[in-house]
Amino acid sequence: MRARDYVKNNVAYHDNLCPVAWEGDEMRIEVRYKCLKIAQTFINYLDIPNFRVLDIVLTGSMANYNWTKFSDFDIHVVTEYADLECDDIAEAFYTAKKKIWNDAHDIMIRRHEAELYVGDVNEPPVSGGMYSLLDGK
Repeated sequence: MRARDYVKNNVAYHDNLCPVAWEGDEMRIEVRYKCLKIAQTFINYLDIPNFRVLDIVLTGSMANYNWTKFSDFDIHVVTEYADLECDDIAEAFYTAKKKIWNDAHDIMIRRHEAELYVGDVNEPPVSGGMYSLLDGK
């Protein structure tokens, strides 16, 4: 199969959010709780004393109208990198921890993969869709 055939008819904007995660414009409560539970397990895995969570955000196509059957749950734990008190390596540290975690875990939510990230509050992700799992909006 050619890449063009794989993508064809799979990337398009819909009139609704992905029904796997959403009921109308409200996130399914069981999906939201599952995302938050996974994020908390990931935060514990980071093993950083006094780690400050500013938000937990779902980004990407699962929070947008361009979802496909291949979409995953991109869960970003938002903190302030400066809190780590080693700004020059904070991003590399969080990236390494994220990679080790995602490589070692095959977490699925309603048959869609969940990937975890640590994001800096001062550099929010660039995404067409963002949903605060903590605030429910």
